[in-house]
Amino acid sequence: MGLLQKAVETYDAHAAQVGEVQEGCEALAPVSHILTSAQIEITVNAAGELADARAVDKKEPKIIIPVTEDSGGRTSAPCAHPLCDQLCYLAPYDEKRHPLYLEQLERWAASPYSHPMLQPILTYVRRGTILTDLAARGIIRLDAQGKPEKEKLLVRWQVIGIGEDSGPCWKSLPLFDAYIAWYAARRAETDTALCMITGSYDIPAKQHPKGIIPFNGNAKLISANDNSNFTYRGRFSDDAQAATVGYIASKRRTMPCAGWQRSRVRAWCSAGAPSSAGTRRESRSATQSVRSARHPPKQSRRITKQRCKKRSTAAAASCRSKTPASSSRRSMPRRPAASP
Repeated sequence: MGLLQKAVETYDAHAAQVGEVQEGCEALAPVSHILTSAQIEITVNAAGELADARAVDKKEPKIIIPVTEDSGGRTSAPCAHPLCDQLCYLAPYDEKRHPLYLEQLERWAASPYSHPMLQPILTYVRRGTILTDLAARGIIRLDAQGKPEKEKLLVRWQVIGIGEDSGPCWKSLPLFDAYIAWYAARRAETDTALCMITGSYDIPAKQHPKGIIPFNGNAKLISANDNSNFTYRGRFSDDAQAATVGYIASKRRTMPCAGWQRSRVRAWCSAGAPSSAGTRRESRSATQSVRSARHPPKQSRRITKQRCKKRSTAAAASCRSKTPASSSRRSMPRRPAASP
């Protein structure tokens, strides 16, 4: 647990920077939030009417969005994020995902932990015109059935006309605090257990965050999914018998570990080394060269085999031409007989 404890301590040591967005740096996400990339930005006014929409540049940094424990580690099963989510959750054509998003946002907006941004966003989503609005601006394309060709594009929100609370949702610290309080209130009745990282009692984490390594989006530091066959190598009947990690500790230890590699790359680049993107391209090119040398294409292997065959045939013919016709084998001199 030494690595995980140090990760939590690192997070706590930078608590003043949690949620702060700084130019050129990756933000430290609060508890119950993750860092992700958005592809579409929609701006609505206080009445929930569309004010603007645009495609997000790929060079823009990742943003902070609220998530539940299940949605933060979702794969293929439908599970909605509370605010920023993909088109398949925001548009009414998906009868499974869209109701999940609406129900969750409605509960948050109607709770004592609501925020002025929520109601305009909820009003706009209820209109059900998000796909036609984006298609009219040339941001997305719809197929013959009226569905988006790329339904997994993530949408981030910006609200204007609500006073001092106006602005991007991914930079609003009061919005982060409101969601943390609402989600904690939802889980208040859950039984607690001893967290083996912090040594205090907390609600055990059922799912641990993914995204530890940027090149493998599903990588996790902690995973317990051996529920079939040789379950837990025959030592335990469930994962809680092996170790219990609190929800808050699980979220806090993920952020320092996820940002460690990128921090090293930034420090290396600032010292005059090539950019991380260039380094990855050079590394990828070198790797491909090594692979090509080890495993050449079939055509190259075929040509090489033909050349080797020709060379061996020529060498055999040369040896035969040098061999005397009387004997194919060179006669060896006899050893003289030993004297009596």
